[in-house]
Amino acid sequence: MRIIHTSDWHIGQRLYSKERQEEHQFFFDFLLSKISELEIDALLVSGDIFDVAYPSNSSEEIYYNFLTKLIKTNCRTIIITGGNHDSISTLNAPQKILQHLNIYIFGGLESELSRHLIHFRKDNEDCVVAAIPFLREKDLIKSVPGQTYEARQDSIRNELINLYQSVYQISEEKYNKSIKIFMGHFHTDGSLLSESEREIHFGNLGVVNAGKLPKADYWALGHIHKPQIIAGNEFIRYSGSPIPLSFSERADKKSVVLINIEDGKLNTQNIEIPAYRLLKRIKGSFKEVGNELEKIKIETHNSMPWLEIVISEEEIDAQQISDFKEYLENLKNCEVLKYKFESTNTKTLDQPIPEKLEDISADDLFNYFASKKGIALNNEIISAYKEIVQQILTEKKENA
Repeated sequence: MRIIHTSDWHIGQRLYSKERQEEHQFFFDFLLSKISELEIDALLVSGDIFDVAYPSNSSEEIYYNFLTKLIKTNCRTIIITGGNHDSISTLNAPQKILQHLNIYIFGGLESELSRHLIHFRKDNEDCVVAAIPFLREKDLIKSVPGQTYEARQDSIRNELINLYQSVYQISEEKYNKSIKIFMGHFHTDGSLLSESEREIHFGNLGVVNAGKLPKADYWALGHIHKPQIIAGNEFIRYSGSPIPLSFSERADKKSVVLINIEDGKLNTQNIEIPAYRLLKRIKGSFKEVGNELEKIKIETHNSMPWLEIVISEEEIDAQQISDFKEYLENLKNCEVLKYKFESTNTKTLDQPIPEKLEDISADDLFNYFASKKGIALNNEIISAYKEIVQQILTEKKENA
């Protein structure tokens, strides 16, 4: 039996207002080819299918086109769980229909935990998947008056572990001899973050101790965008996002995880996803940056390379800035999404491209004003901000 574990697709995500549809389509075409080539039996997607709760029509079209093509392959079991970026109602809307096609979707926690167990077989191999989506506070604890933030965090983490232990106990009782794969969308201790995780809404779950998780045969985790093994255990893995979601992920080797089950034993290996677009950061003087930009001309890429640039000079005058802007407008071999100037003698100037206010994300504005006010953004502040934004989006949707 062969299974692929992937997560954090973030369909509809933008990078400095730039659409990522081409990159997502490239990934889905690649994934479909691997599923057919390797005769994959099941696909597990561990959360954050979409980048926002209410995705655009084009984002949903990409998603459903992929599922339509997927059911025509040998892959007979598809299990999709919601992440913190996903709307439970959006994911669950086609749930009952898709289940008849062996596509099991869990946008949120079901009232009966046993419903999250999906059992399937192939020849002599037997597997059960615990498809647990992102767990929100309301799924785990009730508000306690006077409880400190730290105490509430501890309660939430403990209840998350308890919930997984309960699901594991049910799986032992019903499918004692089956290979057990558990899906989750949360942040474990020891995991390596990238800049894109600054925008993670933890839902006040904080960091979970991986050592306290039930001893499943494999943990198919999502939420962290860098592919990685946790606590040195190859059977606790983040598959990571299939495309780099920020420039900090530009050097990551994106991948999906292939799970092989043979004679009741499980082993894993990474399948690397080819890079579709070059993301590059350049820092240096005007001359050094210009030299680096010239080199990109002779490189071959599937699509236009995107760059972040920092010009660092002892002194920078207005004419140099004007000349540089004109130079960027005439670039044909790459596109600069953001640039700024650093000088020891002048105030740092930050000029994002594009310069229209409506093209700047709310998160970027929030981070900018927080830094200007000298506010340290801890998880509690970020969580509160994200909840406010989500509430505004929900009210806007309801009033539309």
